[in-house]
Amino acid sequence: MALVLGDGEQISAENWKLFTQTGTNHLIVISGLHIAFVAWMCHGLVAWLVRLSPLLLLRLPAQQWGAVAGITGAVLYSLLAGFSVPTQRSCVMVLVFMGAQLFARRVSHSFSFCLALLLVMAGNPMSVLGAGFWLSFGAVGTLLLAYNGLRRLHYRAPVSGSMPAYAWTPDWAGIWLRWAHPQWVISIGMTVPMAVWMQQLSLLSPVANVLAIPLVSLLVVPLCLLGSLLLFVWMPVGSGALHLADCLLGVFTAGLQALVGAPLPVLWEFRGTSLPELLLAMAGSLMLLLPRGWPGRWLGLILLLPLALPSRELAAPGIARLAVLDVGQGLAVVVRTASHALVYDTGPRFSESFDAGAGIVVPYLRSVGVRQLDTLMVSHGDNDHAGGVVSLLSALPAVEVSFGEVPQGPIPAAVEASGASLTMCTRGQNWEWDGVRFSVLWPPAGQHDAGNDSSCVLRIEAGGHVMLLTGDIEGGAESALQLSGTSDLRSDWLIAPHHGSQTSSTPGFLAAAAPGGVIYSAGYRSQFRHPAPIVAARYHSRGVAAWNTALRGALQWCLGNASDCETTPQGWRETRRRWWQPMVSEETRQLHGELPAAPQPL
Repeated sequence: MALVLGDGEQISAENWKLFTQTGTNHLIVISGLHIAFVAWMCHGLVAWLVRLSPLLLLRLPAQQWGAVAGITGAVLYSLLAGFSVPTQRSCVMVLVFMGAQLFARRVSHSFSFCLALLLVMAGNPMSVLGAGFWLSFGAVGTLLLAYNGLRRLHYRAPVSGSMPAYAWTPDWAGIWLRWAHPQWVISIGMTVPMAVWMQQLSLLSPVANVLAIPLVSLLVVPLCLLGSLLLFVWMPVGSGALHLADCLLGVFTAGLQALVGAPLPVLWEFRGTSLPELLLAMAGSLMLLLPRGWPGRWLGLILLLPLALPSRELAAPGIARLAVLDVGQGLAVVVRTASHALVYDTGPRFSESFDAGAGIVVPYLRSVGVRQLDTLMVSHGDNDHAGGVVSLLSALPAVEVSFGEVPQGPIPAAVEASGASLTMCTRGQNWEWDGVRFSVLWPPAGQHDAGNDSSCVLRIEAGGHVMLLTGDIEGGAESALQLSGTSDLRSDWLIAPHHGSQTSSTPGFLAAAAPGGVIYSAGYRSQFRHPAPIVAARYHSRGVAAWNTALRGALQWCLGNASDCETTPQGWRETRRRWWQPMVSEETRQLHGELPAAPQPL
């Protein structure tokens, strides 16, 4: 389905992880590489068939018939892929190349590359903000830079008298070397784009792609397309072709699993890279791509070293760095001390192939240099809080995983596979990391099956300042917390219970907590429209400052007496605002609960 229709939803997460580790995931979708191969095969097949018909040859040369077939195959296959940025790039380059053959013109590869770049950017200027643009054009641009003007194959001239003068024998060792060398070239050239967009680079990719590319592109893809077409004409033959393609894919995955299982480094993960490090790495990549014999090429390796040893952004003792991530309608909070890291909730799971854990939480943790979680605390089992647990545990190890509600589904198996210890957060638990104190205020022992009211309530204190994480507790749990003692509830910062739902943030609870600021972790234009107007009005009536991730994006600040970072929440969309993004109006802030609602006219 992925290779014929571009639908990869049914590929399991385990297989995607395998393809990512080996750098072969670009082969399991309709990629630019496949479009080029399909166009090339259509060109060759039609040109060969036309040569059997003198009547057709009298009308057009075989190469021009093949060019028409190549253009048709590339456009149709691109339509199946939905014309994503990589397929647009490949399709335009194929059209330029085949169009040149059709009109008996000669064009350079760099011309078709630049024309594709111009057309893609003209048709969709926002494509430059996506990973597909930089990865696709970056890979092709790297190859053009490295091989411009070089012969594609190396042939050894025959020994005099052994063969006719016009016949050459292929140098098979040279051919394999030239086939493998581009994979290393791409790995070098794509180091910086992969560091920026994927935060990891497969070290097995050059080896895996040498055999995977011809297997998948030259055998599996044609069999899939041929089998799909023959299903409408001759079903037994079509089914046989698809079955053969499935067998070849089985060989493909088995080979990748053997490669991953070998005692070799699999992934190079980039952690906390900065702009100067990326610029140095870019210069290093360009130096390594210089022609052989160029003096000082080896210095490029030195320029790449900062990517391998990035510095982690540490908090000073007694300081907690906080980040409320923008996961839409859900919650995910990262707390970092000088030498420890805690994640509270993991955001929602949006589909079988994407969740906030893999798409938002893990990239953020890698960007700040977190290699391991000391504690993953999941407030309760709702999807918008626990949807990313499995993906997070598969990407980063955790020492302890704590739940407020008894975990269900695949989560217990994921925790066991990760090697973490599974506990239930219970009132009375407390610990201290680097001068920062953590206390669990809720739920009490034996109340781990009450749904929202089983949510873990975590109190964090640093330098005399307090933050309260409340999950989705509702009025019943809030009243019980007040009866347990109000001194622990007093806080400087409060994550609004249940995202600001009208079933939570009761007047009594707000009086006990007396927060100075409230954070609404809500989805932009969500159907729930959090925070509820009545709840926002309660906070405003008490003079509580409000921030909403739906407007601000991820919020980051420090808890405690920090001198090296802000002590009030800083929204990502404010600090990294793009020039085309308008400032948030007062009306919008009122709508999202950050400002009191405007008085209505009588």
